[in-house]
Amino acid sequence: MALQLYLGCSGSGKSHRLYEHIIDESLKHPELNYYILVPEQYNLSTQQKLISMHPKKGILNIDVLSFTRLAHRVFEEVGYSHARGVTIDDIGKNLILRHMAGKNEDKLTALKGSLNKLGYISEVKSVISEFMQYGIGDKELEGLIEKSSERGILKAKLADIRLLYNEFLKYINEKYITTEEILQKVRDEVPRSKKLKKTVIVLDGYTGFTPVQRGLIEELLVNCVDVYVTLLLDISSYRADPTAGKHGVDGQDLFSLSYKTLTYLDRMCKDRGVTRREDVVLDDEVPARFKYAQGGSLIPDDMRRRELIHLEKNLFRAEEKSFRIDTHNDRSIHLFTGTTPLEEATEAAVRIERLVREEGYRYKDIAVVTGDPGTYMNAAARAFKRYGIPMFADKTAPVLLNPMIEYIRSLLDIVTNDFGYEAVFRYLRTAMSEYSTASEQIDILENYILRYGIKGRKTWAEEFIRKPRDVSVEELAMLNDIRERIVGDIEVFLHDLTGEDVFLPDAEYDVKVVSTALYRFLCSHKLQEKMEAMEAYFTDEGDRIRAMEYGRIYEEVCDLLGKIVNFMPGERMTIKEYADILDAGFDEIRTGVLPGTDDYVQVGDITRTRLRDIKALFFMGVNDGIIPAASGGGGLISDMDREFLTGVEGEAGEHIELAPTARMKAYDQRLYLYMLTTKPSEYLYISYSGLDNDGKSVNPSYFVKTIMRLYPTIAVEKPDDGVINRVYGPDSAYDKLAGSVQDLLAGLMAPDDRERFLTLLDSCLTDEGSRDRIRDLIKGALRNRPESGNDAISRAVAEALYGSDLTCSITRLETYAGCAYRHFLKYGLSLRERELFSFDMGDMGSVFHDALETYGSLLKEKDLEWTAVEGSLKNKMIDEAIERCIASGDYEAMYGTFRTGYTVNRMRRIMRRTIDTLTDQLRKGSFKPYDFEVDFSSCSD
Repeated sequence: MALQLYLGCSGSGKSHRLYEHIIDESLKHPELNYYILVPEQYNLSTQQKLISMHPKKGILNIDVLSFTRLAHRVFEEVGYSHARGVTIDDIGKNLILRHMAGKNEDKLTALKGSLNKLGYISEVKSVISEFMQYGIGDKELEGLIEKSSERGILKAKLADIRLLYNEFLKYINEKYITTEEILQKVRDEVPRSKKLKKTVIVLDGYTGFTPVQRGLIEELLVNCVDVYVTLLLDISSYRADPTAGKHGVDGQDLFSLSYKTLTYLDRMCKDRGVTRREDVVLDDEVPARFKYAQGGSLIPDDMRRRELIHLEKNLFRAEEKSFRIDTHNDRSIHLFTGTTPLEEATEAAVRIERLVREEGYRYKDIAVVTGDPGTYMNAAARAFKRYGIPMFADKTAPVLLNPMIEYIRSLLDIVTNDFGYEAVFRYLRTAMSEYSTASEQIDILENYILRYGIKGRKTWAEEFIRKPRDVSVEELAMLNDIRERIVGDIEVFLHDLTGEDVFLPDAEYDVKVVSTALYRFLCSHKLQEKMEAMEAYFTDEGDRIRAMEYGRIYEEVCDLLGKIVNFMPGERMTIKEYADILDAGFDEIRTGVLPGTDDYVQVGDITRTRLRDIKALFFMGVNDGIIPAASGGGGLISDMDREFLTGVEGEAGEHIELAPTARMKAYDQRLYLYMLTTKPSEYLYISYSGLDNDGKSVNPSYFVKTIMRLYPTIAVEKPDDGVINRVYGPDSAYDKLAGSVQDLLAGLMAPDDRERFLTLLDSCLTDEGSRDRIRDLIKGALRNRPESGNDAISRAVAEALYGSDLTCSITRLETYAGCAYRHFLKYGLSLRERELFSFDMGDMGSVFHDALETYGSLLKEKDLEWTAVEGSLKNKMIDEAIERCIASGDYEAMYGTFRTGYTVNRMRRIMRRTIDTLTDQLRKGSFKPYDFEVDFSSCSD
């Protein structure tokens, strides 16, 4: 029953030294168990490292675990006397919380108006999970609410969270246990475990521990044979102040998290009577990472990476020293910039290929990290694909935009919104819909629906009989066929749901009935087969990430439906409430992939990714707003509120601890930056972009300035755009030729570059795999040159578009004079704006225009002069002109509102004033109208 710490800086060899000790002890004491606890991301790499280090290449009595897996080991031995039944994950918590929020909506105040926002329940779940991780219960929440009595909004938020928290715990009582509660429950079971009494525990790779984890560690210290912990520290500072008094308080020291952990461990040992063995302190002047090669051989002094050694000793230290780079060849740290994230990733790909081809690197010796994985993982995927670089994206992806998820959500949206326009066409246009390949037919249907304002289940069930001028009889029959199939699909789902043809939106249904009906719908439409086909397609395309996603989604959705039934047995709710719960579940589904090969470039983010034994690291996206990360406000509880709530005493008399604020996370991020940038043993590349994805200018991060301060002579490099410098394969060669061919044709290329271009072109043309693509590129470049004569359409095309006899009007001539391209689109391609079932001021102007023309035509039919019509006859003819225009079918939307009568009377009044004014003007002159809207052509008389 003893604790021993392994202390050292990054790269000092703490883990390696400790693993050597554990392997030796495991061979001497085969009767003991050795559990090495590491973060989940380290699990596989730690197993590989132990196996490679073990003399027998096997680790029979050594296990690599996480805290949760350790808990399950204990429960397997001693049972679940203090734990409830099934463990629920984040999806289950979201489902239950959404249901509890719906049932208690009337009791909520601050959170009530936001519960239906997508992702909001996940925010509530995150806060409750945080409270569980930090050991905050009802008593502690009561103290937080009491302290915030003068902050109305905060108090209301905490009261709502407390209500949902208690309702959640009440609902899962005796039935389920959360992943956060597992560590609380296993702490009580540790003393009963006989296996742990013969076990040595190792904690490696952690930067800190939550209060719940600390409680479990305390029990392990008392009940296990020995406990070993590795801590990341600056040894010189530690020796100056081994008590860690000034380091663990304000959190501003780089190694503050380690000092806090050290303080907690010291206190636990004193309180529980645990022996503290002498610490193993690794304080070599040169860290082992830069002293020994990966094979274990000693690196000569003159070949050691002095720049990287300097970085480890000085980064984020109070007394930093600068390092002057003497020669170009001595450089282990490179700083470069790109115009955009894609150019930045492309430059990284070029340098990776250079390392692999010229310095004999394996791809697994290289890693890429970023603070903005959403932007830079996509950029890296595009750039690395061009250069044939295998990569593994260390991330989990949400599935809300997956076609199958959207298919299900749009189906329920059709039901809850009574065949609303957006819902129907979301359903029809998803990749899972049987109409997804019939985009032209769906476009025609959409135009028809918008033109006539069709909505509602009853209207969709009726046959489409109105035929617009631009829709043929065959097309109308096709639209009715699609309509019948859509309505039939939904009717089958509703019948499975209700058992009859009547559906009431406000009616409540058993969740098992709804889930079963939805599952039958998915089966009847062969969603599993469609997803398997998509998986096969992406596999053939070489897109493993999307192939894995499509391969798992169907199973994940079915699992979610099962969880809804299991977590809420017998519950009844409306379809809208069910859809909200389903959305809460979808919001938590994440898909991840495993590496497809052993040799790949790992791409990850600075907080999640854990790296071991890499030679070169590319740190991309080092821009302001990314490093440090922009504050998200702290979620439901803001950073200001968190700082205000610190200091409240809990049930045990200790101060309540909450998750770090953005300010504290900024300090913590420095530790992650230190850990990452000191990982590579040979090269560190730091890069930033000048523009973001929206084309807005962005500044480099403070970290760039820190590096430039540590290395005053370092230069910011830019991509070398020489013709051949960035070519490492057929795709990159094609990109380079495509980007330079216009310069060549325009005579803007320097002679040396021209010679290199022609050499590269000749090489590509002799390559059988690239030849056809390069020829098409050259033909396209030549075809679009102005001197080629291809800048105008041919006479045959012009005749096909406009006809041989031009029919013109003043409006058409004015259109051409204003913009020739607009004339081409309108009169050549016959494009026009989509007709909508609406009546606005523009439509009213069109009615006036048509009515004036119709009034003039009526006068001509009756052989009457404008100035000869007076009084009631004139008014009668005006009313007839307006009625004819409205009855033409072009303005049906007028009758879609309750303002129809008022609008028609208003138009009559305006038209009468207009006709009166025109008549008075004609009386005072000699002009007599002859015709209206006359078309003329070259063949006219």
